[in-house]
Amino acid sequence: MKGVFRILAVVICFWYIGILSADAENLENGIRNSIKPIEVAKPNVDGLPIIKPRAHNTNIPPENLKNIPFVSPNPLPQPTAAEKRRGFILFQRPITQPVYRKAHPLGRERVLELKGFATLGEYEPLTFSIYPLRDMKNFRVIVSDLKSKTAVIDKKNIDVRLVTYWKMRYPRYNSPNSYREVPELLEKVTVNSFSKGDCQRYWLTLYIPKDAKAGIYRGLVLLFDDISAKAVKLPIRFRVLGYKLIKDPHKHFCSFHLPFSQMYRMYKGKLIDKAITADFFNMLKFGFDHYPVFYLHSHAGKDGQGEFYIKPSDMLMIRKAIDLGFKGRIILVEGTSYFIKRYCPNGINGENEKVYSRAIMKATRKFMAKCKSEGLPEQIYFPFDEPRTKRAKISAITNAAMKKAGAITLVTDRPTAGYNACYYKLDAIDIWCSQPFAVPYEKVTTDKHHRYWAYPNHIAGEIKDRVVMQKGGRMTYGYGLWRSGYEALMPWAWRYFPGPGHLDQFNYFNANRSGTGNRLDEQANFIPAIYWECFREGYDDGKYLYTLEQVMFERKDNKDPKCQTLIRETRKLLNGIWTKIVPEKRYLKCKFFADNEFVNLRWRIANLTLKLLKYKGKQGVTAPSVLANTSLKCSVPNNKDVAERAIKAKTVSYFDLSKDNFAGWQPSGDKELKFSVEKGKMILDLHVDYEHDGLHKDNKYPIGWPMVVYGLTNKVSNNKDYDFLLCKIKF
Repeated sequence: MKGVFRILAVVICFWYIGILSADAENLENGIRNSIKPIEVAKPNVDGLPIIKPRAHNTNIPPENLKNIPFVSPNPLPQPTAAEKRRGFILFQRPITQPVYRKAHPLGRERVLELKGFATLGEYEPLTFSIYPLRDMKNFRVIVSDLKSKTAVIDKKNIDVRLVTYWKMRYPRYNSPNSYREVPELLEKVTVNSFSKGDCQRYWLTLYIPKDAKAGIYRGLVLLFDDISAKAVKLPIRFRVLGYKLIKDPHKHFCSFHLPFSQMYRMYKGKLIDKAITADFFNMLKFGFDHYPVFYLHSHAGKDGQGEFYIKPSDMLMIRKAIDLGFKGRIILVEGTSYFIKRYCPNGINGENEKVYSRAIMKATRKFMAKCKSEGLPEQIYFPFDEPRTKRAKISAITNAAMKKAGAITLVTDRPTAGYNACYYKLDAIDIWCSQPFAVPYEKVTTDKHHRYWAYPNHIAGEIKDRVVMQKGGRMTYGYGLWRSGYEALMPWAWRYFPGPGHLDQFNYFNANRSGTGNRLDEQANFIPAIYWECFREGYDDGKYLYTLEQVMFERKDNKDPKCQTLIRETRKLLNGIWTKIVPEKRYLKCKFFADNEFVNLRWRIANLTLKLLKYKGKQGVTAPSVLANTSLKCSVPNNKDVAERAIKAKTVSYFDLSKDNFAGWQPSGDKELKFSVEKGKMILDLHVDYEHDGLHKDNKYPIGWPMVVYGLTNKVSNNKDYDFLLCKIKF
């Protein structure tokens, strides 16, 4: 960077701060008035199917649960004349952010066009939301084909769904005293009636055919209801990139799956096969490359010895998964109940340990031989799910016996827990599968004796915070997994509702835990959960990243100077991503990673990939998962440290308006405070918002509510002269 290193920092101490001023309000009004979607004649809907959202007849919270309603932090929106006329405000938020029923859109969220990009064979979401200014009657969303010169992507490749709200325990799936209505499912809906002020979010998933031609495709969405005089035309502009993504062969994805008796007992006849097919077919669409978890059982065999077996109904699921094209290994959980009851009903000790171990070893060999003879894939065994402290010893002994029999063994627990020393002592584990990314990258990638998986249940339903599930989930499945060095993700659960005995998966209160995950309706039609769509986007983030690494790896020896320049640029980008991603154990709200950064990074990665593909590369080579310089440390700053160091070094201007009982916050006659600062630094303008002041109207806000505005484009000739802007606000 040329010139002197410069920083802007503003530090304000006050009770409450807003983000609107007279100037900002004018800007907001200007943006609002420029939003003028085209209105056209309503299409003929005769003959189109009528599919309404599901009724919530059984999903009734118990009286002892307290409602924790979502309250929007934003003010009520101010509609334009055109929006009042058509009856709704059209807006858009990143898919990693939820839209609650009572959400209030911001002016900058208004949308005039849906746009995105994707590669061949990829699923890509486009979303928009409706804030109704009146009751909407039979609202419809109709999409067209996407066209690019002579190429067409048929509208059949655009899956239009409505985000529906469901009441469930909150903030956790087992919260004993409270619930909230949350955006949960993506339902296939063609006609939707909803009340004034109740937001509705529509989720369009585009599938790009593998033989589609590269280029810019255009289409449109028509929005209208029975009361509308005309339809609103929302254009779609979508770029198809002319290459296919490459999955990292070192990464794997699967999920816990419940037994047949719980998952499919409500279906009869042909619907059983349809339901199993719907689950497993969609698992493949979401990126699964390992079989989901199935259940193992044990009993006394004909020879009187204990043996393992899989129930015929569960074997039906395995056979269906094989037929649909699943790869990888079958993962089997539990199965030791008979052996424990027979050999160690009162606990494991020195007297029965050897007998128990020999029985487990013999039964494992026999079962593995049977699986091989029947043409089943190789298996992974974890006989105890989350054994923790009390069952750690028996779990370690069981796993050690299975491993000696030639099996691949796994345990769902933290490898760093002190009580798990028994696994190391017995050499009982091949795969450590922990809830968080419990072990740092350096150890994961240098451990020659163990592999590391994670089961991120917190994003898949245990924590009901939508930002954790949607944003934290995308981060976990993409950049987080890449940064962790872990091999696989196996969350609980793909589709969970409490059982046995509870067959209504649309009642989130039929037990002391609320269900989670995707759903199947009465006719076995698949209904995705919104956060699993975000998981798939994270999975695709990882594929974009690995594709770039693979393409660069193939061309690293290309002598063309322009190619080598691109390779250096790629390495710089990879190093930048590596240092930008904080190695968290759990990616929760991801405050350090802006929502739009997902799209921005993906485009930078795709753009470099397209440029590198123009050069010849070596075939038959496989890139490692990470080609960044992993010795580089995370560079995400601690804002507290940055501010304190800057204040101490006097490189920033600091104003404490709380001194002397806030004497420094007395509005001047012109309702404005200005602070002139040293030459070379920017000026801070502070305004008082009298429109919402405590002396006026609703008296919601304290007297002299401060608002801050700074127009960079008006006062800074070259934004590149500044490395970053920092504003620290203390409430």
